[in-house]
Amino acid sequence: MNRTWQYLGGLLVLGGFLLAGCGGYDEGTVTVSGTLTNSGQPLTGKGAPNTPDYKGFQLVFLREKEGKWENYAYAFVDDSGSYTVDLLPGKYKVSVGHATGAPVPLPKAQGSDVDLSKFIGEKTPIEVTVEGNMTFDIDISKF
Repeated sequence: MNRTWQYLGGLLVLGGFLLAGCGGYDEGTVTVSGTLTNSGQPLTGKGAPNTPDYKGFQLVFLREKEGKWENYAYAFVDDSGSYTVDLLPGKYKVSVGHATGAPVPLPKAQGSDVDLSKFIGEKTPIEVTVEGNMTFDIDISKF
């Protein structure tokens, strides 16, 4: 019985080491941060990101894969207009939308005069090439 516990304990330790080494797609990511503005005025958000309580702006970073642009990472804008996201190095399109508790950004939010129709999905004109940690400020009035 003692040998059985040693065997099981060894397997648990080995399993822990194996799991610790599995970084998934996050291995090698870099941090991109910046502000989201419209004509220099911050576009902001309030509430806990990615919950029904959040109201504000959301960025979706789309990465090219096999000739198609796929959602790779989401970033929610805070109450100062700032965002932070971890990305693998590469070329991205940045979709900008209203987030009102929905997982998919909307082009127009109730009570907002900011129409983001041209920034939704892969048709967005915003592109960035990420090579390392960087600041990427986005002023939608310049697109």
